[in-house]
Amino acid sequence: MDGPRLNRLSKLDIKWIVLLYATFAGLWIVLSDEALEWLITDPSTLQIAQTFKGWFYVVVTSLLLYFLLKRSVDRNDSAGEPERYPGLVNWEPWQQYLFAATITLTTLLLRESISISFGERPLLILFMFPVILSAAIGGFGPGMVSTFIAAASVTFIAFPTAASFQFEHSYDLLQLGFLIVNGLLVSILSLMLHEARHKSDRERKKALASLGEKSRALQLLDAITEGSTDAIFAKDIEGRYLLFNQAAARFVGKSIQEVLGKDDSGIFPPNQAALIQRNDREVIQDDRVTTFQENLDTKDGKSFFLTTKGPLHDDAGNVTGVFGISRDITGIKTAEFALRRERDLSQRYLDTAQSIMVALDDTGRITMISRYGCELLGYRENELLGENWFKTCLPQPEGMDIILPIFRRILAGDLEDHQHLENAVLCRDGSQRMISWRNNYFRNEAGNIVGTLSSGEDITERRQAEDALHESEETYRSLFEHMLNGFAYCRMLYVNGRPDDFVYLSVNQAFTSQTGLKDVAGRKVSEVIPGIREADSELFEKYGRVASGGKPEQFEVFVQALDMWFAVSVYSPKREHFVAVFDVITERKKAEIAMLQQTAELRQRNDELERFNRATVGRELDMIALKRQINDLSHRLGHEPPYPLEFLDRPSKGKTP
Repeated sequence: MDGPRLNRLSKLDIKWIVLLYATFAGLWIVLSDEALEWLITDPSTLQIAQTFKGWFYVVVTSLLLYFLLKRSVDRNDSAGEPERYPGLVNWEPWQQYLFAATITLTTLLLRESISISFGERPLLILFMFPVILSAAIGGFGPGMVSTFIAAASVTFIAFPTAASFQFEHSYDLLQLGFLIVNGLLVSILSLMLHEARHKSDRERKKALASLGEKSRALQLLDAITEGSTDAIFAKDIEGRYLLFNQAAARFVGKSIQEVLGKDDSGIFPPNQAALIQRNDREVIQDDRVTTFQENLDTKDGKSFFLTTKGPLHDDAGNVTGVFGISRDITGIKTAEFALRRERDLSQRYLDTAQSIMVALDDTGRITMISRYGCELLGYRENELLGENWFKTCLPQPEGMDIILPIFRRILAGDLEDHQHLENAVLCRDGSQRMISWRNNYFRNEAGNIVGTLSSGEDITERRQAEDALHESEETYRSLFEHMLNGFAYCRMLYVNGRPDDFVYLSVNQAFTSQTGLKDVAGRKVSEVIPGIREADSELFEKYGRVASGGKPEQFEVFVQALDMWFAVSVYSPKREHFVAVFDVITERKKAEIAMLQQTAELRQRNDELERFNRATVGRELDMIALKRQINDLSHRLGHEPPYPLEFLDRPSKGKTP
């Protein structure tokens, strides 16, 4: 019973309790003193009796209050009961009380119209009629109101002294007491009868309501059973079908009458019937609802069913059978098999691809990782699934402090700035690998971002090679910038297949310091050195020959446009490009030219000296020959040779003869 109804009943009960208590107390005060004074004449004894009367009043009123309050609480605790017990007629309370008062006063007037005086024959029994009628129509309350009005009226009008509540004879008090007691008993008896009648009506209404509810439930169950596209059935403890709806009959290709009373062995193949019966026994033994997947033969072929079975109980709670609902999930299973095949095929693709595939949920836990990713990190798949990617697979503190905030920004929809990312991953053995990631997010059916999917390429070796190349480039750049030779990287421009001009792409500091040419990168040589094409066409021919795929060459050349000598080594790194490494040798060339001039002068002077020497030596030899002839002639003549020439015949010192 709801709160407002309880409050309403409580207020009504309080009103009736107060009214009954006031009625009883008033009658007690009026009648008890009169009765004691009539019965006891001794003042001391009367005083003692008055004390006992007070205690008796306390006991009686306490019992009365207990009785009334108990009935009120019991009535309020009975859910669904009306606020009051209806009488014989469906009147409002005020109409019932008005009727009680009216019928009682009418009876009093009727008694006065009788010629017999009250003093001789009061005929108090006549006043029981309105009491009984009021109690029968309205119950306890109207009966007590009628009793109170009748007692008061008879006391005030019928008994001597008239127009007074005093009693002249003791038997008057006794008659009045009988009237009140009878009225109270009749009212209580009426209350009990009304309660019994109300209880009987209530039970009858409950039974009718329960019957109606069961009837409606059965109608609803029948409508659900026959209107459902799912197979609905019920079996007894032996497995015989008690209920088999139209959808179930349609699945098995039999009529309902053909199935009822039979077990599964009469409907399905033996192996399938055994499976169904085993599932039924499991439900009965466990005494709980269980869901199974069953693959059964139907009129349309093999079908998959999702079957929920539960136990049936009797009033004592004992299991008496099994009920079940089976839904055809063949389409779902077919789609599931197709999805599984597609998933397995995709997984094989992922396992074959040499790239890491990682899916994370919105908390950063790993929900999918490819086989290559597991092998690279050194884990088994079941060791990584469900783990936090940023704590487990990334070096710290970069994983939590740098990469995790990026992941959160991707979940917030900021993908444009973080679609491509490179970071290190931490392998199980403590080593690190550099991965280039391509990130994307995925959404649920509501369109909310619920995770990320990333594909990664291991670029560790490439990064190491790039670092080594960068280091090498830095080394060569340093050499390039600090080498003493001039360096020029150029692109040759051809016209009709002949070298026409070239563009400086890059030069070093030595180029500027040796040639004096500045800011030449990106400019043509014809702009940097006007007239060079006309004055030094041979240089263009050599550079063009090498840039077109020729062999490297070394040569010395005088560039007239600069009035400088160069020692040049040239090679081609790619077609139509060449690199020239050179030294300015102008001073060396000038020194060589001066040396050649001096050498020519010395050679000329030496030639002249040789001619002079040859002339002088010839005369001396002629004189020696002449002197030898004179000496020979003098020797033959017997004279001493006039010329001493013996020294010419002695061998030179240090030489063998």
